[in-house]
Amino acid sequence: MLTPKFELTQTETKVCITIYAPYTNISETDIYIEKNDFRFVSPPYYLRLQLPGEVTEMGASNGMYDADDGKFTLTMEKVNRGEHFPNLDLISTLLVKKSNNFPSKPNIRVLDSQEEDGSTDDSHYSQDELSEVECLIEQTVPEEKASFEVLITKSKYGFGNQFSDVFKGFSYEVLEILDLPDPDVTPDSSRTQLRLECEVNDFSDEHYLGDLVYRSHIDAVIKFNTIWEKDQTMGTPATLCVGDIERLKDIPVHKYILTRSEQQAAYFGLLDIIAAYCYDYRTTEGDPTSESAWTINKLSATLSWFEVYSSVKDVLLAFVRRSLCYPLFRNYDLSVKILRDVQILLRLGKRKLLKCLLDIHQLFNKSNPRYLLNRLYIEDYCVWIQEADDERFVAMAEEIDMSVPKKQDLMLDIVELELAAEMVQREEKEEKKMQMLNKTLSSLQLSEENCSSEERLMAVPLPAQEEDSSDGDTDDEESLDSDDLSS
Repeated sequence: MLTPKFELTQTETKVCITIYAPYTNISETDIYIEKNDFRFVSPPYYLRLQLPGEVTEMGASNGMYDADDGKFTLTMEKVNRGEHFPNLDLISTLLVKKSNNFPSKPNIRVLDSQEEDGSTDDSHYSQDELSEVECLIEQTVPEEKASFEVLITKSKYGFGNQFSDVFKGFSYEVLEILDLPDPDVTPDSSRTQLRLECEVNDFSDEHYLGDLVYRSHIDAVIKFNTIWEKDQTMGTPATLCVGDIERLKDIPVHKYILTRSEQQAAYFGLLDIIAAYCYDYRTTEGDPTSESAWTINKLSATLSWFEVYSSVKDVLLAFVRRSLCYPLFRNYDLSVKILRDVQILLRLGKRKLLKCLLDIHQLFNKSNPRYLLNRLYIEDYCVWIQEADDERFVAMAEEIDMSVPKKQDLMLDIVELELAAEMVQREEKEEKKMQMLNKTLSSLQLSEENCSSEERLMAVPLPAQEEDSSDGDTDDEESLDSDDLSS
């Protein structure tokens, strides 16, 4: 059966459910309403909802069918007039959930009744019937029983640590999406230490210093105004669009039974994934690229190492370290700006966070083989977050202020690198100053030499002037001689 596309609206007295079921036969359609239980059956469509409050099909309740659009519009009266039904847009909270459908846990079903002493009651079977049944049972060579220690230390991962043995036979996929070696074998307790060692080896001094010195583009990325910053400034509430609801409808809904520590780890894992998403959104200025899925996958240790965190501080420390080791832009100020983005999203609430998860889900679906990460983490997060506590998200946002890691906490020696770079820059500036000073002195010396040469030239009498003066004297003498002769 198919789950149809649907949406819910409400007034003070009524609830309206619009169901899109094209190509259905209205004569085979059944609708059942009892208190908060709503069921719609119209082959091949089936929809069952648990509403937040009670409704009745009596009174002004009615239904209409639009054959052109294949749309059912069902209006029901609220039992308690004026009651507000919360979270009607979070449709996963309304769909009836499957119970405990965890792949890694045994699905136990009671087949036959048993006596108190543990013996099976087979009295209603004849001996011939029992023999016939036994002949139909598949027989295999018994395998060697796994030791108790192996069963206890079996590596688990995914949302709520509910998966194991997923990557057997997926060698290429493991190399593509995971940094964790042999995820089905590596003990959970070894992940953190292996990750820290890998990050130290992958950290590039040259890349970090290059982004430290030549940071014009990084400054532009930091100044970029994201959509959540605009929403916060304008006070715009987060809402789910039709496309978001359509994608939610296609995500399987499960009922999650988490221990207190698993619940806490789920919040911390979400924080890690959202930080990676914020990095990609800011550095691409809201326009995802072909590398966006890789960036989110790589920066989140939850997704690339199956890391399980125990505090907000551990999450932030891991994210900042990875943001300085792997992506295109590696700058501490940019990483801190990303953490401020995460704070804003946490304060905007679970609907805004859900939209981010749906974006990640779409990116991973388009990036083979990262669809596996959707199955392991993102789909469950999309369902789980709809019932999460917004107050817990606000508390996490406040805790970020006290947990932003300092440069010396990253254990990547970036403080020493920056000091060395500063000394080199200072020496280069001094060298440039000396070069400028030498050029100035050289030019002054040349100008002085030119001036002295001109003065010497001015001081020496010109030969042409002497000849002129001697010619004048000769003319005078000649004129005198002529006068004397005339006298």
